[in-house]
Amino acid sequence: MSNGAPEPFEGESERPFGSESGDARRLATGGLALSVGIVCGASVLLVGLVATARGVQDGSWYGQDFLLALAAIYPGYDGQPGLVDSIVGGLIAFADGAIGGALIAWLYNRFTLGGGNGRA
Repeated sequence: MSNGAPEPFEGESERPFGSESGDARRLATGGLALSVGIVCGASVLLVGLVATARGVQDGSWYGQDFLLALAAIYPGYDGQPGLVDSIVGGLIAFADGAIGGALIAWLYNRFTLGGGNGRA
């Protein structure tokens, strides 16, 4: 390459991420869905586990406002410190993030590619 960019590893494509069809502007819907899902799920799981480890002190716990806000919108999640509730919250947040990530990628591809015809 003459533009100063590093050479790709053996077997690695020179095309940018999500450009399996050769269009550098296209986002990989599944990849973004998985990435956002993992970040969302891990963050809720981590805050829940820290709250569980630190315990309830004077009627409050670590991340209480965050966890209770999620409990208001995630059915089946209580937002209380505990291993099971932390895992349930993490799984629901993963699903929520994955759906949101897929929707963002789909909308991005739809708007930048002009409805899938390859023209903006």
